[in-house]
Amino acid sequence: MAWMEERLERVSSQVEQTATQTQERDAMVGLVTTFRNDAAQYARTNPDFWESAPNARDGAYHHLMRSRDQELLHAGYVDPSERMRIILADERDIVARAFHAKQRNPSAPSPSEVLFNLAVTRGYQKRAATAPQRGTPAAQLGGFDLARIAEMTDNQYAAWKRALTPQERQSFAAALGA
Repeated sequence: MAWMEERLERVSSQVEQTATQTQERDAMVGLVTTFRNDAAQYARTNPDFWESAPNARDGAYHHLMRSRDQELLHAGYVDPSERMRIILADERDIVARAFHAKQRNPSAPSPSEVLFNLAVTRGYQKRAATAPQRGTPAAQLGGFDLARIAEMTDNQYAAWKRALTPQERQSFAAALGA
C-alpha cells in the first residue's frame, strides 16, 4: 500500500506539472495572438510602428529590438540566442503588463503604444524625419525576424513553424521560455 501511495503521489505530481505547463503554454499563445491583433490595429493608426516596406525594418518596433540587442551585446551577452531569449522575455513581460493595465483602465496605452513609446525613449524618430537606415543589422535576433513573425496570420505562423528544422524549433521554443 505504501508503494502504491508513493507511486500515486508521483503520478499526481507529474499530472499537475503537465497541467501547469499546458496552461502556461496556452496563456502564451493567447498573449501572442492578442498582441498580434493589437499591433496590427495600432499600426493602422501609426504606420511608424512597423515597416515602411517589407523587410525595411525601419519602424519603431525594429528600432526598439535593435536597441535592446545592442545594449545586451555591450553588456557582455555575446551569444545571439541568449540575447534573443532575453529580448523576447522582456517583450512578453512588457506586453503582458500593458494588457493587464488596459484591463484595469481602458484608457491606458495599448501594448503596441507602450512599445512605440519605449522606442521613442530610445531615440526612435519618425521615418518622415529620417531616411531609412539601409545596411544596419536587422532585428533578426538569433535568426528569427520578430516583426515578420508578429505580422503572420495564425495559418502562416503554423506553416512557418512546421517548416523549421528541429534545431530551429528548439531554439525558438527556448526563446519563448518553453
